[in-house]
Amino acid sequence: MSTGLSTTGMLTGMLGLSTDGLLFGGYGFSMTGLTGGPVGDDGGWQVIVSGVFPLTQGVYVDVLDTATGIRRACTDGTPGTRELLRSTTGGTLTIYVPAMPVGGPYDLVGVSEDGIFTSTLTAALSYIHRSFTTRLYSLRSAWPPPRAVGPYSIDGED
Repeated sequence: MSTGLSTTGMLTGMLGLSTDGLLFGGYGFSMTGLTGGPVGDDGGWQVIVSGVFPLTQGVYVDVLDTATGIRRACTDGTPGTRELLRSTTGGTLTIYVPAMPVGGPYDLVGVSEDGIFTSTLTAALSYIHRSFTTRLYSLRSAWPPPRAVGPYSIDGED
């Protein structure tokens, strides 16, 4: 096994080298991609982030709008839990995104539990307006049916 310095500053094996030259146990992390976007503006959507994640400690992941400075924490989907997220595989991290204004793309910013390591996925996530169909059909339910009750073709549906 060769011990070479990769682009993330991690030495292969169980040791790593931080940017200030300190040697540490190899628990740094990096986020390299995601699966699951775009997401709805109401939040709570599951996104799977790929990369290298520590098994010994958690990470904090936020959605950041660089234009406005809005920054909101992602969760693990369990009600009442903190934003500290843990990977069970070391290669993926399952997160649930917070509600954000429609738009993007937003950055995903991760910080290790001890605050030493950071990783950013720039322009990684977009939010879309999700509640149009819910509002449309709830409004229709308040009105009487436009046609007589009975079978008809869906072709006339607008």
